Parts: sequence; C-alpha cells; structure tokens
Amino acid sequence: MKEVFEFHLRVRGVILQNNKLLVARSRNGKYVFLPGGHVEGNESLIYALKREFQEEANLKCKIKSYLGLIEHDYSRDNVKHFELNHIFEVDAANFPLSKVESMEPHLEFLWVETNKLEEVNLQPYPLVELIKNYAQNKSNNVWFASTVKNFIG
Repeated sequence: MKEVFEFHLRVRGVILQNNKLLVARSRNGKYVFLPGGHVEGNESLIYALKREFQEEANLKCKIKSYLGLIEHDYSRDNVKHFELNHIFEVDAANFPLSKVESMEPHLEFLWVETNKLEEVNLQPYPLVELIKNYAQNKSNNVWFASTVKNFIG
C-alpha cells in the first residue's frame, strides 16, 4: 500500500513589537504558528506573504528581509506532511499591538512575549530558539533548521 504524503510550500512572517511576537492559531488549537500560509502556483514568496496578510488579517505588510528556511515534517489523520517554510521579517509599523482581528472564522491572532513561546507551543519548534535569539539581536545569520527525522546535520 502506497504511503499518503503531502508537500506544502509556505511563507511566514516574523512581526515583533515590544518583545512580543504575532502568532496565529486555529481556534482552540494546541499550538501556534507564524502568520502566513501556502504559496499558490505562479506566486512569488513575497507576493504570497502579502496576500496572506491581506486575506487573513486585512493588513498591508511591508517585507523587510529574508530570515531563513525551516523544513518540517509531521503526521495528521494518517497522512504524512512535509513543508518548506520560508520566513521573512515584516515591518510591524501598521500592526495594532492591542489586537489583530482575523478575517477568517477558523483563525485567531495573538501577541506572545518571546520568553513564552514554549508555553504556547510555537511550531515548527526550532522557531522558538531562532526567534528568541533574533529578538535579542544575537544572530544575524540566515536561518536553517529541520524537524525532518532523516535530517543529517
């Protein structure tokens, strides 16, 4: 029997204000993730990220810089998933620190202090340390991390 497998190309944004990170969560979800989503056919990464912010939060975003890539694998409902997450720094100047309203009923946005990212179960989990270091200006290297089981690093 052939294994069911899905591939996802995603783009995500890091938005920091006052040592807080904007994250998204499926309503009543058990983990949070960076805002963004799937790159659709014939879209550039930057176009897709801007579109996702517009669709999900009705916010126009300005992309500042490329931060890196995280490859991630997981299983859900007996289906294996593999995703590539391209991550960009997003200018937070027009993002309300009080509350970012979701335009999608299944999604909510939260501001989380960077020292509490483990508590909210930020996924993929390598982001926790990458973002903590980034918030403290400890690293200006391009990110690469992997949760893939057969990763040799």
